[in-house]
Amino acid sequence: MKGTAISLACAALGALLCCSPLSGDAPKAEPDALFPVLVDGKVGYVDRVGSMIIEPRFSTVENKMVFDAITADGMAPLIEPEVLRTDRFVEGLEAVRVAKDPHSWGYIDMGGRLVIGPKFDGARSFSEGLAPVQIGDRCGYIDKTGATVIEPRFDDVLGFSEGLARVTIGKKHGYVDTGGKLVVEPRFESAFWFSGGLANVCVKSDDGDQERWGYINKTGAFAIEPRFALAGHFSEGLAAVFVEDKGWGYIDATGTMIIPAQFSGALWFSEGLAAVAVTVGNPEELKWGYADRTGKLVIAPQFEGAWCFTEGLAAVALRSKWGYIDKTGAIAIVPQFDGGEAFAQGLACVHLGTTPDANKLGYVDHTGRYVWQPRR
Repeated sequence: MKGTAISLACAALGALLCCSPLSGDAPKAEPDALFPVLVDGKVGYVDRVGSMIIEPRFSTVENKMVFDAITADGMAPLIEPEVLRTDRFVEGLEAVRVAKDPHSWGYIDMGGRLVIGPKFDGARSFSEGLAPVQIGDRCGYIDKTGATVIEPRFDDVLGFSEGLARVTIGKKHGYVDTGGKLVVEPRFESAFWFSGGLANVCVKSDDGDQERWGYINKTGAFAIEPRFALAGHFSEGLAAVFVEDKGWGYIDATGTMIIPAQFSGALWFSEGLAAVAVTVGNPEELKWGYADRTGKLVIAPQFEGAWCFTEGLAAVALRSKWGYIDKTGAIAIVPQFDGGEAFAQGLACVHLGTTPDANKLGYVDHTGRYVWQPRR
């Protein structure tokens, strides 16, 4: 994804096998949330108070970073579902790479025990009981025992949502059910996940010169005809769509325009608000604020970048630094970071440094207090 600045960074990099507890040792209670941290280039996991729970020994963990999420022309990003959720150990397991060998992806539990693999060339989070994995140059799905449920026969796959998952064969996209049956044949130029019974997909226009976005139902039939230049996923009953020569607006599940196309940029609704952008002065300069479900700007456009609200806070950029605001628009955490991620399970991942070699990752709580000091 291209564009203006939001580096939502979460650690990544994979591991040595975990040792079982010594016989007779009392089992330790596992925390309800873990967060990846970097220590000397290795990844471990801390709890909400910053105590190390799983020692740093992983070379790579599943990448959930979002870089440059807002495009320069304000087009809303079309983001995969794994990226939207920044919480870890989804359904109790986490994808990790246990060595520098790219063929060593597997899954650990919240005790740090390697419970599946390592034997995959790639792995993603579980959803609805299945996880996408890659073997060689083909992708399929496994269950939580590590057994193959859908044979690797696709060029690319996404996680399951509402019983279906997007799969890619060649350059076309379709959908399979949890049994691996192709219920929507691959015919789309682009396609994303189902939300509220609808999925945003892209097809070529009749003359083949243009691409148009619309929404299909679970049979693959168009519920909202492809008439948009771009279209995002549904969230809280609304979806951002781009209308040429007008801008971004929001439609409901019938395709009715609820918020007229007027914005230079738009993200999805979260906690009742959506980040939207307007052009100020120079056509290339965008200012971001927040609109409610009626389209009213309840937080005036004033930020250089903005992200969605989670846990009552949203990451925003002022004077090239990221901080957090509350739903009144008041600064809750002073902008001081080079990147800020959405809050999840009480903490937000922040980073200092603007290049990969200098990037340091840390975690703050809702008050802005460091739970884990930035390091790499």
